[in-house]
Formats: sequence, structure tokens, C-alpha cells
Amino acid sequence: MGTTENEKKHVDGNEITTMDQVMATMDAAKASGKHAVIERGNIVDGTVIKISNDHVFVNVGYKSDSGIPMQEFRDLGEDPKIGSVVTVMITKSQDLEDNITISRKRAAQKISWDKIMNDQNTGHSIKAKVVRMLKNNRYEVVYEGISCVVPASQLMNRRDNLKPEEYLDKTFEFKVVEINKIKRYLKLSRRALLEEIANVKLDEIFGKHHEGDTIDGTVKSLTEYGAFIDIGGIDGLLHITDMSYGHVSNPADVVSTGQKITCKILKLDRNTKKISLGLKQLNPNPWDLAAEKYKVGTVCEGVVKNLAEYGAFLTLEPGIDGLIHVSDISWTQRGKVSDMIKVGEKIKVKVIEFNLADKKIKLGIKQLTEDPWAKIASSYAENTIATGKVKAINDSGVIVELEPNVEAFMHISDLSWSKKVNHPSELVKIGQSVEVKILKMDVAARRIKVGKKQITPDPWTLVAGKYAIGEVFEGKITNLTKFGAFVELEPGIEGLIHISDLSWTKNIGHANEILKSGEKVKVKIMEINAEDKKIALGYKQLLSDPWAGIEEKYKVGDIVEGLITHFAKFGAFIELEPGVEGLLHTSDICWNKKYNDPAEVLKAGEKIKIRILNVDKDGKKVSLGLKQLTVDPLMAYKEKMDNGEQVEGKVKSIQEYGAFIELEDGIEGLIHISQLADERVDRVENVVKVGETVKVKIVDINLTERKIKLSMRTKTEEEAPAAKVTVNQINQQGAEDFKNSAMADAFKSAGLKK
Repeated sequence: MGTTENEKKHVDGNEITTMDQVMATMDAAKASGKHAVIERGNIVDGTVIKISNDHVFVNVGYKSDSGIPMQEFRDLGEDPKIGSVVTVMITKSQDLEDNITISRKRAAQKISWDKIMNDQNTGHSIKAKVVRMLKNNRYEVVYEGISCVVPASQLMNRRDNLKPEEYLDKTFEFKVVEINKIKRYLKLSRRALLEEIANVKLDEIFGKHHEGDTIDGTVKSLTEYGAFIDIGGIDGLLHITDMSYGHVSNPADVVSTGQKITCKILKLDRNTKKISLGLKQLNPNPWDLAAEKYKVGTVCEGVVKNLAEYGAFLTLEPGIDGLIHVSDISWTQRGKVSDMIKVGEKIKVKVIEFNLADKKIKLGIKQLTEDPWAKIASSYAENTIATGKVKAINDSGVIVELEPNVEAFMHISDLSWSKKVNHPSELVKIGQSVEVKILKMDVAARRIKVGKKQITPDPWTLVAGKYAIGEVFEGKITNLTKFGAFVELEPGIEGLIHISDLSWTKNIGHANEILKSGEKVKVKIMEINAEDKKIALGYKQLLSDPWAGIEEKYKVGDIVEGLITHFAKFGAFIELEPGVEGLLHTSDICWNKKYNDPAEVLKAGEKIKIRILNVDKDGKKVSLGLKQLTVDPLMAYKEKMDNGEQVEGKVKSIQEYGAFIELEDGIEGLIHISQLADERVDRVENVVKVGETVKVKIVDINLTERKIKLSMRTKTEEEAPAAKVTVNQINQQGAEDFKNSAMADAFKSAGLKK
């Protein structure tokens, strides 16, 4: 049989090329006595004779070969080869077919546990591999086939600089903290081991070094407050304030990760296990000589280190930095610091302030030159006229450049005396040349206020001499609103016609109902208020008032003809002549019928005759009546009927308190329940029915209240016993009904009081 590639393996360093050689090796092993008794639980050595994808076949000197899952070798980190000797455990003795079951993993676990059990002392260290992340922040680690659970707090270390998942598949040394032989439980801790190692190193450092000594180390990591330095397996902290005598905003500006540096030991604290280091302390403190070198007024040179919104930090020498505030960069230029200074730039400055206690130096660039505002103040004196260019426009006003780096501000209210400006861009444009007047010069605040309108006099100061109350002028309509019309009398001078002064008669909702924009109109000066820049104008005052002499035209009682123009719920409006309207109230339409809406009986556009009832010249109101054109039927009825007279009538309707009787067409009277019979009546329906003709006696006809009181009693009121109209009846009727019903009239007639 030919030799295959898989058969070409190594055993004990010797190359085996044939199966005969493998068998010979196995025979030699048997002869040497390495094969133990084949019994369950025994540990024996075997030889790998075959390897498939998922099994390793091992001969342990028995009749048949046994297969072990490949995963058992992988879990132990082993890579079996054909011909290699492996230690296995007999997990199942021979069966009926003379087969046995063996395990490499079980053998490794037993050997490991036997080794651990033989070591009576905890505290020794072992190497184990991290294989899996578990729940609750724990890890599974494997030591020679034995699986253990280790909390993350006992595995991780800050010095590892690893993420949680980066611990997987790595082998670490652990301290055996506890061995439970009964439960076969093994408690491991890497943290305890590292602390022991760290304590040893701390003892070494604290024994060899003292505060003030220098020590070499490597920059391990950076934080916002400093850097951790590895000094022989122990971390010391180099705080940001101990890196340089100058200002340090970022530790990375001074040191970098992996850099080897020499530091000075500032503090050794054995209790807290903290070591504080210093870098700047290796050199003399430059601030000891700074007071003499950087006196106020001294001109010096430095390099721009970094920028902030409020200014720039300048390194004058190693360890000494100063601040140039943004306000001390330029006398005139304004803007971002980065637009005026660049990092790394070498510039000259003047010392403005020096504070040794706080180690602060305030520097200035603009102080190296003369303040240009000293000349600007004389060049642009208040009330002088200057020419500038519109540099910028915003909602509140305009920035005007008078000369390079000299700017002035013009408020929106200083653009025009008369025009209402909503935005400055309505009158000026960027880049436009404008003539302005210097209104205010504030050298201390570096501000100049200018105005455009102040170049010419305020036209309102001349109004009192040009316009008099009562005079008539012609103007142009510039704007129409709900409250009136604006009229330009001359450039810069406008007056207002209030909506109430547009027409004598019309009820106007908007000025555009009478006038048009751009139209020329004649107006009358009604009022002048130069201080508030207001002129009240009148338009209707130049037209005749139709209400003048209205009382002579329309006298009370006159019958006139009018046109029905429109309706309201309370009545109809009648036009008597153009501009003069009167009101016909619904109560004055008919004597006998009540209308809820005048449109029930009248039509818009119809001409009708009407009687004048009242004229109110001041209120511009005329009251009209339609029913007053005929005789009052109730008055006519009273004239022909006397009290006590008996008549016939028809029951029109019945109420709780009595019955209404129709005496004639449009004439009704009321029989109160107390007047239905001589005896007591509980219900009106017991005496009369609707539609029934009854004989009644007229008790009283009241023209003012337009009421007729009737009675069906046989006895006169004088003969009627007053006791029959009792308080109980009032209570039954109800106080409110009594007040508003004919029962009250019955009481009065009977001579009783409530």
C-alpha cells in the first residue's frame, strides 16, 4: 500500500512515513508498559491513528480503536497529529461489540483537578483562557479543561486599555482565591494577582524613591486633566497644571502617548497608592524673574499659542503665556479673533497688566500705536456734515463707513422726518454714498451716531405758520385704511381724514368706499398738533350737511313718503332723502299684530307713506310710524264702550291664569280666573272652552297698557267679597306670574294690596 500525505506525521520528533511504523511504535509502547488496564475512570495513554473532519481516532491497546470528538481537542487548544500520544479517560468499558468510549477533555479535567487538589494552599497562580462573555458582566475562563466564571471586575484592569470584547480568546494569569473540593468549584481573580504585583512594585518604588527625586517613565494615556505615566509597572499622574509654567489647555500639546520622559516626584502617598509627578518642576520657575522682565509698558515679542472667542494666548517664553483680549487687538477693526490673528504667528505686544499672584499677563497690540479716535473726534465733530458709504443694513438701522475702519451708526428713525420707514433698505442701498450729520461722538465707547434727516430742517416746525384751522387745502391721497385716509399736503407733511369725517350720512367700513389712492382732494384743517406731528383733516365738512335744519323739514306728526332700504330684526330703515334715514320699529308697524321680523309685512325697495314720530338732530335719528297713519282701534273701542257694559265675545285662547276673549277683529280682552264665576274656580277649562261664545262684562279699558279687563261674575266688584281673592291664590299662581298677570289688576280693582 502506498504512503498518503496524511500518514506523513511526526511523533516524538521522528518522522513516520508508513502505517507499519505507527503500529511498531504502538507495539513498543505496549512493551514498555505504558498502556493501563481498560476500566471505566482510568487514565491511559493512546496513539492517534486516524483523523477525520470531526473525530480523532485513538488506539489505547485495546481490540478496537475509539473516536474522540475533535471539539474536545479544540477546547483544550490542542492540535492532534497522527502518531502523537495523548492521555485519555475510559468513560465507558467494553460493550457487547467490544467497543469502549474515551475522552480527552475528561482526562485533562481530572489531571488538572488532581493537580489543584494536591496543592493544599490557595494563592498560587495559574494561566487560563477567556473563552466567552456571560450575562451580568461576567466571563467564562478555561484552565486545562476546567471551566470557571470570573466577574469582569476581577478580570479587567485599567492598564490593559482593552474594550470588554477584546478580552476574549486571550490567556491571562489568575490567582487561585478559593478551592471547593466538594463542589469542585474554583474561584479565580486576576485583579488580586495584579494588586499583589502592584504592591510589590509600590514597595520597591517607595523603598527606592522619595519626594523630590526624578524618575523615568513612559506616557501611557492622556486625559483632559493630565497624563498617566508608567514608572516600572505603576502609574503616576502628571497633572495638566504640572506640565508647564505656562497655560496648557490640552495635555497633548506637551506630551504624547508612548513618549519616554523624565519627571519629578512631587508626592508619594502609600495609603492611597497615588504618585504625583511634575514636569515643569525640573526647570526653574520663569515667573520668579517675570515681574522684572515684564513690567507694565514693556514691549516684547511672542508666538501665538492658541485662540479663543475672547482673545489669543501668546507664549512670551517657555512657561510664561499672556492673553491678548479681543478688544486690545485693534483700535478700529472688529470681528472674530481668528480673522485678525493666526496660531503660530510671531507678533509684538505691549504689557498692559501684570499679576504675579495669579500668574496672569494682559497684553495688547493696538497699544503699540496711537489711538486713531483722538483724531477722529476732531475730524467728525458733532453737528458737522460728512459723507460716507453704506456698509451694512439691518432691521434697526444702517452702518455708514466714514473712512477706512471708522464706522458710524444711523438709526432707522433718523432716515426721514416724514416717511414711515418699515426697513432702512426702502431708502438706502449697500454701497450707496450718503450725506449724514454727526449727531453724537462717544470716544470712550468708540461710537459715532449720525442722521440723514437732520441735514434739512424738520418740516413740522413750519406747520404752525403755514396751516391754520378752518383753512381749505388740496392734497393727494397716499394711503387708505379702515380708520381713515392719509393726505399729503406737501412733501413730508401728511394729515389724516378720520373715517367719521368722510361722510355726513353713510356708515363707512373702509376709507376706500369714498376715496381712491393717488386721488387729489380738497380738505379742511380741523386740528394741528405739531409736537406729535399730526394734522386732523375734514372731507365731509366741505359738503352740505343734510341734517342741517332737519327739524324744520320733518316735524313730528307730518306724513311723508320714504324708500325702504334695508331691514334689521328690530325694524326697517326708510330713506326720506339722500343722506337722511329714519327707523320704523317693529312695534310701530301695526296696532293689533306683533311682528318678529319687519320683512314679514314690508319689502325692500318699496316706497311707503310714514308718519314722523320723533326727530333727534344731534343723534341723527328719525323715528317713524306706520300704524300711526290709522286710528287706534282700542281707542275707538273705548269711545263706544263704557265700563260695566255687557258684550259677547269668542274664547280665543286659555292660559292658567285666565282666558283671552276676542271682542271684535283685533280687539281682545282678558277674563282673569278670579273673574270667571262668583265661586272659586280651580281650572279655567272647567268654565270656558276655546271657540265658545260667551257673554262678558267690560271692567276696564287701559290705553296705556293696551289691556281690556273682563268679568263673567254676576255681582259687581263692590259686592264681591274681597276674601275670595286670597293669598293662597297668589302662592298657587306664583309670585312672578302674579306680578306679570291680570291678577294684579284684579287686586287693585278689589282695593287689596299685595
